[in-house]
Amino acid sequence: MYNKNNFAIGKIAHKNRIKPELACVALYGDRTIATDSFRLIEMSATGKKQEVPTLYFADDIKKEVKLKKTDRIDGKDIKVKPAVSGDKYPNIDMILNEDKDVEYIEHKVNARFLAEICDILKNLDPFEAVTLRIPTTKYKPLFITAQCEEPGKVQTAKALLMPMNR
Repeated sequence: MYNKNNFAIGKIAHKNRIKPELACVALYGDRTIATDSFRLIEMSATGKKQEVPTLYFADDIKKEVKLKKTDRIDGKDIKVKPAVSGDKYPNIDMILNEDKDVEYIEHKVNARFLAEICDILKNLDPFEAVTLRIPTTKYKPLFITAQCEEPGKVQTAKALLMPMNR
C-alpha cells in the first residue's frame, strides 16, 4: 500500500517526457522511486516486492491521487493508465548500492532549515549551486556557501547549520 509520501516524490521526476521513464514514479510494491538523473528518492511502502516496476507519469498521478497523509492506496486503485514499460526504468538497486566502499558520517539536520538556507543561497549561482562542507566529526556545524562571480559583481554568502543531537 502506498501513502501520500510515496507519490510526493514525483516532484523530482523529470519534467519533460523526452525520456518517458524518467518522468514517472516507479511503483515496486514495497517501494516507490522517482529520479530525474540528478536526484533520486526511494520511499518504502507496504506491499509485495515486484522486480519490474509499474510506471506512472508523475504529473498524471498528481492530478489523480489526492491523499491525506494517513490515506492508503493500492496500485490497483490508481485510475490512470501505466505510462511505459517498467523494464525501461534504470537499475536503481545497482545505483543505490554503488557506493558500498565509500565511508560516510551521518549528521541529522532540520530539513526545513537546510531548505531555507539553500533557497536563499542558490540565487547567487547561475546553476543554483551551493557548496556543502560536512564535518567528519559529529555535532559540528555544516557549512553552506555560495558565490556570484559575474563581471563587475562578486558576492559571497556563508551559512552554517547545527546538526540535531538526537
